[in-house]
Amino acid sequence: MTSTAMTVPIMTSHITFLYAEKPEPCWDFYEAVLGLEVVRDQGRVRIYALPGGGYLGLCEARAPRLAPMERQEGSVMLTLLVSDVAAWHARLAAHGASQPEISEAYRIEHFFLCDPAGHVIEVQRFLDPLPQQA
Repeated sequence: MTSTAMTVPIMTSHITFLYAEKPEPCWDFYEAVLGLEVVRDQGRVRIYALPGGGYLGLCEARAPRLAPMERQEGSVMLTLLVSDVAAWHARLAAHGASQPEISEAYRIEHFFLCDPAGHVIEVQRFLDPLPQQA
């Protein structure tokens, strides 16, 4: 593990995104069978609160996407929710992070990078924050 003098910015939560060609049956499963609460419906994406903290996002696999990854069912992306995107970008820029952008369609500020194994990581701040979990 390398040492750095830079302070680690605060991470507020996370979202694990799952992708499905036909998301409707999955949405029904997570809502009716697992009983998860929808905290944000973005049309092609639904975000659920998870018991114990964190969120699960379920997306249409072929929907227009912002992430630099293949559009296929079974893909997974880790999204780290932060309050200061610029601070995280400063910390991760040397590790291949894309430039931060604002998506008005999804009302987020975000950027992407990949871990050493190629997993896509999104660092994101909602412009309209998600409800706080107990």
